[in-house]
Amino acid sequence: MKAHIDRYIGYFHTELENVAQYNNRLHRKILYVTLLDTLARVVYSPSQYSNTHRFIEFVRNFSDWKDKDRVSLMQLKLELDKHMESAAKVKSRLYNCIQQRIDKRIAGTTYYASDDEVFDLLNELALDQPDELKAIKHTRYVELLYTYRNRLIHEYKEPGHALELQEDAEECAFNHSGYYSKLKENDDNWELCFPVALFDKLCRGCLDNLRECLYGHQLDPYSRYDFGDNWYEAKTVKKGNS
Repeated sequence: MKAHIDRYIGYFHTELENVAQYNNRLHRKILYVTLLDTLARVVYSPSQYSNTHRFIEFVRNFSDWKDKDRVSLMQLKLELDKHMESAAKVKSRLYNCIQQRIDKRIAGTTYYASDDEVFDLLNELALDQPDELKAIKHTRYVELLYTYRNRLIHEYKEPGHALELQEDAEECAFNHSGYYSKLKENDDNWELCFPVALFDKLCRGCLDNLRECLYGHQLDPYSRYDFGDNWYEAKTVKKGNS
């Protein structure tokens, strides 16, 4: 069993080194999220769990990403703006809280995911407001990463209009065109950036923690893959995991 685990983990460590050599940032990110997808299937079987559940839960439980359950205040505001009337915004404790936080931010300053609020704290402001609770859930950083993954895979593009300026940065940041920052006082756009180094760090953390899980439970990672001639893979996804 140990030989199987070592071979599997070693293979993907080599692949990570290969991906890191590519110059095209978009291509690197596509490869990183594809790698996270295939690692996730070892823990969350495709025959039982949806792509969404596998990806999000794998990153949450294996990546050591300290900001995974923080909520992007700007993305949350944009989500609420799509669905809330002006009168509802005035009455909303959640909306007023995040608006006040955003208004205090200074143009030209970089703000990071660690400057945002944690999931549970915002949930307390939205009790008994199902639409607000749903918006909070969808704008957690780990959920936004899955949204990012879908844009990469299905649209061959990155979401938003951020300019990625710091190649070796590992933390998510906002910027008017680049990190968590606004360049002009009269510009309301704060663009979220997920730097390529973050994807690399998440993959390496997940791979290392997956190795410990496989050792601890004596799991053969190859048992989660079909090496036969039949391409079709039947799925019986559990309820609640879509």
